[in-house]
Amino acid sequence: MTRRILLAAGASFLALALLGLGGAWAIDLFLGRDVRFIVPHAPEVVELQRTLWFEGDPVPDLYGIPAGETVRIVAPDAARLLTPSEDPSLTLMRVDKEKGENPLQVKTVWFAAQWGAAGLGLAGALLLLWALALRRRPVQATGTVAGTPAAPSSQSSGS
Repeated sequence: MTRRILLAAGASFLALALLGLGGAWAIDLFLGRDVRFIVPHAPEVVELQRTLWFEGDPVPDLYGIPAGETVRIVAPDAARLLTPSEDPSLTLMRVDKEKGENPLQVKTVWFAAQWGAAGLGLAGALLLLWALALRRRPVQATGTVAGTPAAPSSQSSGS
C-alpha cells in the first residue's frame, strides 16, 4: 500500500512539473506582449516633441523617457499602452517606477516555472526511487526483510 502511494505521489509531482512548464509556455504565447517601457512626458511636451520630430529620430523619445530595451510582459493594461503613429510596429507602455508600477514580465513567469518544475521533478523522482526500493526488498510474513537472516531466538537448546 505504501508503495502505491509513493508511486502515485511521484507520478503526480512529475506531472505537475510538466504542467507548470506548459502553463508558462501558454502564458507566454497567449498573454505575452512585447513592449518598451517609457516614463511618460506631459501631453503638452509630447505635442511639442512631435512637431520637432524628423524621420529617423528615435520614436520612444517623443512620448517619454525610454526605460531599457524591449521586454515581454504578461497581460498588459490596455490603458497604459501606446502605439505611435510614427512607428506602428512599436508598442510603448507608460510605467512610473517611482509609483511602484512593475508589470509582470514573462521572464519572471519562466523563472518561477523552471524552479518549480525542478523542485517538483526532483521530489517526484525521489518518491519513485523510494517506491522502487520498497519493491526490491519485499517484507516476508515473519516481519523480516527477504535476504537477511532472522534474529536468533532467545530459547536455548540443550539442558
